[in-house]
Amino acid sequence: MRVLVVILLIAAALRVGYSLTVGDADFLAIDGRDYRDISQNLASGNGYSISYYRWFEPVPQKAEQLHPDFLRPPLLPLLGAALHLLPLPWVGVAKTVSILLGCCLVLAVYMLGARVFDQRTGLVAAAIASVYPPAIYYAGYWSTETVFALFLVLGLALLPRPGDARPPRATALSIGALALAALARPTGLVFLVGMFFLALYRIPKPLRLRCALVTLAVAMVILGPWMGRNAIESGRPTPATFFGGYNAWLGMNARMDAMYDAGESPEFQAQMDSLYAIDSKSHVRSLEESETFAPHEQEAYWKSLAMDYVLQHPGPARSILLRRLVHFFRPWPNRASTSGAHFAAALLTVFPVFVLAAGTLLFSSRGRSSRIILQMALAVAVSLPFVFHHRFRFPMFEPFAIVLAAVGLMAIRDRVVRLLERTRTKGATKHNGHTSPFMG
Repeated sequence: MRVLVVILLIAAALRVGYSLTVGDADFLAIDGRDYRDISQNLASGNGYSISYYRWFEPVPQKAEQLHPDFLRPPLLPLLGAALHLLPLPWVGVAKTVSILLGCCLVLAVYMLGARVFDQRTGLVAAAIASVYPPAIYYAGYWSTETVFALFLVLGLALLPRPGDARPPRATALSIGALALAALARPTGLVFLVGMFFLALYRIPKPLRLRCALVTLAVAMVILGPWMGRNAIESGRPTPATFFGGYNAWLGMNARMDAMYDAGESPEFQAQMDSLYAIDSKSHVRSLEESETFAPHEQEAYWKSLAMDYVLQHPGPARSILLRRLVHFFRPWPNRASTSGAHFAAALLTVFPVFVLAAGTLLFSSRGRSSRIILQMALAVAVSLPFVFHHRFRFPMFEPFAIVLAAVGLMAIRDRVVRLLERTRTKGATKHNGHTSPFMG
């Protein structure tokens, strides 16, 4: 436990140090302004609403700026609303909470490694996570990356293991954590369903019905209030948001094809800017002209645009998906849209982790845990239909790659130890078998 405490202290020091370099405005840069505004409205009694229209929202004529929000998931705004009730500066408290969540993620990575493999693997995984640049980076912002990753990793760590004394309790805890992850990001629903069926498969048949009923009850207790709110405000009792359609269109259109064709050139950034400043604005105007303001109607509009592109341009659509698959495994962002420092940090840290994780999957049967492989496969599948940013990959994929990298490191370490012991044994055998000329 002393080693784990030291690792957590290192994680806290690095995250505090980075947070000190992030200004208050930058702290809210990654969608944080939206989450803070919703939390302020919640705390002031204005419900789950936002105080302005964003670039992708059609604006009704004579509309009030304050309107119900259906595009941001509720977990971070609820946490932010609770912080508004404290008699302290909100940004300072939120920065502290973000740092603590980052340290909790390191602890969750330890739990996953220790429960699925062994304590040594858990400690190595936690050590990697404590210094892993993306994990430090996202702990410095008010965004969903850290809290989503935390509950996703916890959900897999708590999943019942063979021989667990109380599998219904373990399954309920796991599904509860995954349901909270789904409230942090709607993509968590995919992992909630996938791990639910994996848990039932691993549980003895006589207990499956009981586990299913208990876990469904837990999931509904957590997701039910959000579904009820959506039913009242939009007429759709969905546990997700209505942002998926716009994100699907962002990921599947002619401009995205041109962006991939541009590769690492400056034209990449120009095409990406045009996607938001020209194409997106044009479609928002179409929504306003047709008076398409209901959230589910907007989502259907964006989805239809993406599907029309797939049907009318099957070749480019396949090319986009293939190149996005390759992009998913790139350990660094596009050089046209990132700084040299970030590129170097990814090259020196993320790249070795990915190589070790891939080596573990290919050459070590010990690293082929069904829960981790399924999780990582679902992360890839969920990402392909949508516009891909590396901040979407981090919470769903990289904490699990870190655990596999730790398994690989321990395998290398054990192999080196065995080789050294074998070498010492051979040396000792030769020495003991040698007859000295001064004896006898």
